[in-house]
Amino acid sequence: MNRIIEDYLNKIKHLRIAKDYLQDLLIIEDTINDFDYDYATQVISYLSIKYRKDLNTIGRMLTGIMVLNQSELGPKTGDDLVDDLLYLYDCIIILGAVHCGLEDTVKSATLKIKRAEEYSA
Repeated sequence: MNRIIEDYLNKIKHLRIAKDYLQDLLIIEDTINDFDYDYATQVISYLSIKYRKDLNTIGRMLTGIMVLNQSELGPKTGDDLVDDLLYLYDCIIILGAVHCGLEDTVKSATLKIKRAEEYSA
């Protein structure tokens, strides 16, 4: 996990306003810890739909690509699903930080993260 994302998590986990984001993070943690392929697929689908617009913004800002629909890809392995869950986890932390006022916009948060990654590389 990126240092800035970790800082965001440490700040939002005590804020009542971040409750919905924290519940989604717990769902992801539970899904990874008690992994079931079909359930993980359902969780990814649910969270991807719930946060679709913002996930695409984060994807474009951090990687330069939009998040693809699963229908455009072949079958995923369990490891692929865990990677997707971890990506969603980071994205939801970013969204929670913006919602709680730690950053003004998703764009400003992702730029801060990208700069930190470039600086540390």
